[in-house]
Amino acid sequence: MTSTIQVCIDCANAHDQADWWAETLGWVLEPTDQDFIDSLLQQGYATPEQLMEHGLKGRGSHLPSG
Repeated sequence: MTSTIQVCIDCANAHDQADWWAETLGWVLEPTDQDFIDSLLQQGYATPEQLMEHGLKGRGSHLPSG
């Protein structure tokens, strides 16, 4: 039997927290390029006002490595 749980943690700086978790868990960053961003905008998943630059400090994403 398997179980799935999800945890939501509210924080003041979600991007830095995500970077920390990625580094801690050894995850590899998911590539994000202009085409990906344009696609999110066109599909209505984000607005230009919601976009921000985020320095990833060479750390990993939410895709597990290996």
